[in-house]
Amino acid sequence: MATDKQKAEATPPAEINRRAQQAAALRDNPMWQEILDEIENDLIMAFRMSSFDDTETRERSHAMLNATQSIRRIIQTAIQSGQLRGRARSVAEGKQ
Repeated sequence: MATDKQKAEATPPAEINRRAQQAAALRDNPMWQEILDEIENDLIMAFRMSSFDDTETRERSHAMLNATQSIRRIIQTAIQSGQLRGRARSVAEGKQ
C-alpha cells in the first residue's frame, strides 16, 4: 500500500495546482472568513465570561479555538502544497 508521501509525489502537478487554488478560494471566501471569525469571537467571549471555577467551559473554549486555528493552518498548507493527506495531522499538532 502506498504511503501518504508516495501518493503526494504521484499527484500530477495540474491536480496539485487545482487543489491549491481551491484551498485559496476557500480561505479568501468572505463568508468562510466571517464564519470562522464569529466562531472564534464566540469562543473567546465564552472563555472571558466563564466564572473562576468553570474550568470545563474554559478548557472546551480553548480546545475549540485551537481547532479553528488548525483549520486555518491546514488550509494554508493546502494552498502552499496542494495536498492534505499526511499533512493534516502534523499541521493540526503545530508541526510543519
